[in-house]
Amino acid sequence: MPKVEVPTVLPEMDECTPEQVEQKKEFIAKHFPSETATTWPPAYRDYAIADLDSVAYKFLTARKWVMEDASLMFTETVKYRAERNLDNINLFPSAIPMRGFDQQALMKHFNLEPRAETEEVDKLGRATRPYYHSGFHYWDKSGHPVLYELTGRTKVKHLVKVYKSFARVGEKASRPCIDYHIHQNECGGKLVRYMDATMGKELGRRINTATVVLDFNKLSYGSLFGEAIDIMKEAWEVDKSYYPEGMHRLFAINCPKMIMFAYNIVKGSLDKRIQSKIVFCNPEQTTETLLQVIDAKHLPKFLGGECECEGGCIPMESEAGSDEVGDGDVLTEEITIPAGKDIRKKFALEVGSETAWEYESTTEKDIEFSVLFVPEGADDSKAITVVKPIKCKVDSGSYKAEAKGDLTIVWCNKFSWMNSKTLRLRAFKINS
Repeated sequence: MPKVEVPTVLPEMDECTPEQVEQKKEFIAKHFPSETATTWPPAYRDYAIADLDSVAYKFLTARKWVMEDASLMFTETVKYRAERNLDNINLFPSAIPMRGFDQQALMKHFNLEPRAETEEVDKLGRATRPYYHSGFHYWDKSGHPVLYELTGRTKVKHLVKVYKSFARVGEKASRPCIDYHIHQNECGGKLVRYMDATMGKELGRRINTATVVLDFNKLSYGSLFGEAIDIMKEAWEVDKSYYPEGMHRLFAINCPKMIMFAYNIVKGSLDKRIQSKIVFCNPEQTTETLLQVIDAKHLPKFLGGECECEGGCIPMESEAGSDEVGDGDVLTEEITIPAGKDIRKKFALEVGSETAWEYESTTEKDIEFSVLFVPEGADDSKAITVVKPIKCKVDSGSYKAEAKGDLTIVWCNKFSWMNSKTLRLRAFKINS
C-alpha cells in the first residue's frame, strides 16, 4: 500500500495574507470597541482573554472571510453562549475521559472551581460509555490536543436508547446528546487554549485547534442507523453554527471501503479547506500515518503506539444495564394500560434516597394517576399517599424516603371499558 504523506501541521492564522490581517483588525474593531470593555458580557470577556486575533481568525475563516457572514455568526454565537450560560460554568473534572492532562493545573490556569461530578452530563457519560468510546488523550507533535472516537465500536441502537432515556418527557432524544457534545467542545476549547499558552511558546507557533482521530475498526452497516444519524446531524449543526474552526485535522483510520465510497459521494459539496484537513487510512496504513504526527509515547498501544494508560487510553467499559432505577440511572418506557385495568410501577427506595418521575399520556383522554409509598414490612393498608388519585394527562414530581420501602406509581384505567391508554414514563433517582 502507498504511504500516506502527512504534513506535521497545516497552515493556520500565522499564514494570513496582508488582506486577511486587515480584515481581522476590522472584525476586532467592530465587535470589541475598547470603550465598552468594562461592560462586555461574559462571552466577550472570555474571547478577549483567549486572544482577539485568534477569535477574529476563527470566525472569518469559518465564513470564508465574508465580513457580514462572520459578524452574524459571532453575534449568534454570543447569544447562544449566553442562553446556555457557557461562560460562567466550571468544566473540570471533565465528564469526558481525559488522559495526559493535569486537570488541577487546568483549573488553576483558568481560575475555575472544581465541578461537582453529579450533573446530568456525568450520568449520561457513565450510561453511554459501554456503547460509545471517546476521549482526549495527550497531544500531537505540534501541540494540538487529540480527541479519539472509536466510531466503529459504537453500538448505535443502544446509544440512541440511552439518549431517549435521558430525554425529558416531550423532548427529542438529541437534547442529551447535544448537551454532552457541548461539554466536550467546551473542555476541548479550554485544552486548546492551555496548550497554546504553554506548549505554543515552546514550539514558536500558535495552537488554536484540536486533532481528531476517528477509528472505524469493526464498523458494520448496522452502524448506519437512521435515527442515530439524525441526532449526529443536529450535533454537527451546533459545531457549524457556534464553534468555528475547532479542528486542526481529522484522521479517519482503519477505514473500510464503504467509508471511502460515502466520502467520495459528498466530497464535492465540501469546502476545499475542509477536504485538506481530512486524512484517510486503511488498516495497513493507520499506525505508520499516525506516527508521522503523534509521538509513539503518546499514541495508544491498540493503535500501534507505546501508551498504556491505567484504565485504558480510551475507556471501553463492558456493557451493563438494568431496568431498575439505580444511582444515576434513568428508566424510560412506553406503557399501555388496557381497558378496565390498572398498571403499577414499583421502585425500591433506601432511607434518604429520592426518586423523581414524569409522564405524559400519548392519548387524548386523561388517565387516573396516583403515587403510594409502602414502608418495608407493612401491608398496603399502611401505605403513605404521596399523590392522591387525579385524572390528568401529564404529571411530574419526586419522593424522598424517610424509611426503607417501595414507591408505587399507579395508572388506573378501570373506568374505561372500551379504550386502552398509552403513556411515556421517565423515572430517575436523585442523588442524596
